Amino acid sequence: MLAILDATPDLVAINDMHGRLCYLNPAGRQMLGIGEQEQIISPAGKASGEEQDSEAAQLLDDLFPIGLKEGAWQAERALRARDGRRIPVSQVVLAHKDAGGQVVYLSTIARDMTERKALDAQAQEQMWLVQETSRQLEAQKAQLEEANRRLEEANLRLAALAVTDGLTGLKNHRAFQDRLAEEFARCRRYSHPLSILLLDVDHFKQYNDTFGHPAGDKILKRLADALQSSARATDFVARY
Repeated sequence: MLAILDATPDLVAINDMHGRLCYLNPAGRQMLGIGEQEQIISPAGKASGEEQDSEAAQLLDDLFPIGLKEGAWQAERALRARDGRRIPVSQVVLAHKDAGGQVVYLSTIARDMTERKALDAQAQEQMWLVQETSRQLEAQKAQLEEANRRLEEANLRLAALAVTDGLTGLKNHRAFQDRLAEEFARCRRYSHPLSILLLDVDHFKQYNDTFGHPAGDKILKRLADALQSSARATDFVARY
């Protein structure tokens, strides 16, 4: 059994009922920076005014009351090595009883969690990077969607401007020609009649020359409004 304890990579320690550290395996000594032949004085065994020889012994003794009361204790904590390093460990304290049910000694096993903690920290950092990248991508996606929306709106405005007369707001000559071709083809196919009403403003040139182009523009706008307001939904009003 002792050979197994000496060979395990985890810290293994045994204390008697007086709190004296009876055994600390090589892995535990190496973890805490304690020499192979170095004696470890437990708090219960030190003389008055004597400095504690190892924080490991103190930590072990502090946990034993819990082990005595509960029979077992397990948690993650940090041990301090001789060089001041804080070593994260997963630690178990067990109370060992004799045939009569009396606790005769206590043992503890502590596994070094430094590498796992480092991996957890790396995993958390990677997760943060993934979340940050995802957030940035979502932000870029939102910006792209907004840019596409604005582009679609701009394209719709441009498309409307391309077929709209700037002065009157009616459809322009190009739109009129396209619609006329469509309606003519439809009427030929179904043998339906097609009506086209072409209006001209009498003496418009004379009015322009007398009162100026701004006044003439107002006449065209008023005429456009009158035609648009009186047209049916299926009618097509344009400035020829």
